[in-house]
Amino acid sequence: MSLSGLDPYADVTLADITHVRVADLQVGDTLLSFGNPEGPATEFPWTMFSFNAAVTRVCRTRQEALHFFFDDGRHLTTAAAQHFVSGGKWVQAQDLAVGSEIPVAMFAAGPESNAVAWGGTCEVTAIEPLGAIDLVDVETSTGTFFAIGLAMGC
Repeated sequence: MSLSGLDPYADVTLADITHVRVADLQVGDTLLSFGNPEGPATEFPWTMFSFNAAVTRVCRTRQEALHFFFDDGRHLTTAAAQHFVSGGKWVQAQDLAVGSEIPVAMFAAGPESNAVAWGGTCEVTAIEPLGAIDLVDVETSTGTFFAIGLAMGC
């Protein structure tokens, strides 16, 4: 996928279901990831199961950005090239529109393992162009992770 980026203050989900700001990630950290056990993560819908993704790259970048507002109160700033899931496929942020639905993940920590499941969707209610701003680009060993509970691609 192309270069992407997130607001440095956005939370991402670690493998133990705690959260950390994107700006605080380091190569080698372990994020919660998702995908198909028998195929690439680019095929949706995924068979949801939690597995770990190693952070393989974290870098500061300056890119055109968009700020998204969702109907459940979430909001997130991303690069225009950041990948979301919408309509059952990967979609760049710049191609989302008001009314686009994004799957929301629910997390549960268990004594022996953690669980991830789809918890419905949230709908984009507004999009604000921000121009070029400083963001943090993250890559993982699986190409997927969660930011503020939303499925992200890298």
